[in-house]
Amino acid sequence: MPRNTKRAVLLLSLCVCIAGLARAQQVSRVSGTSFKVQLETFPAPFETQIKTSLEGKRAEPQPGGFIIFTEPQLKHFNTNGSLEIQVRAPECLLNLMQRTVSSTNTLQVELTDGRFYMEGRGFLQMTNGTLLLSNDVRTVIRTTMKAPGKP
Repeated sequence: MPRNTKRAVLLLSLCVCIAGLARAQQVSRVSGTSFKVQLETFPAPFETQIKTSLEGKRAEPQPGGFIIFTEPQLKHFNTNGSLEIQVRAPECLLNLMQRTVSSTNTLQVELTDGRFYMEGRGFLQMTNGTLLLSNDVRTVIRTTMKAPGKP
């Protein structure tokens, strides 16, 4: 089987596992790599458009409906599908029941146009689009454009 096909099958299998886990509120010890979870969509008339997603290099299910993501990227999109905000951290915890993402680790928040950059330690992302940062917050606001990914 080609490598891309194997990866797609593994990703699909893991997504099915997570969907089932969320309903059953039981978490098995299945883990995977290159993981992506859709957290919310826009209201009508854009209900088919992803609003927020969580991607990670590795996902490790935990008891109680939690999943630990390694090297996560929390992404927020516009209604036209373009990436608007990206949050990166070394690790985070997805609460499947509450659909929240949190971490006590460092994080970086960036608008894709490069005009806004924030970093800190500790965050909570709620399903209403609110991102709460708790400690050592530093913010940079630029009036000129820069290359994404650089503070």
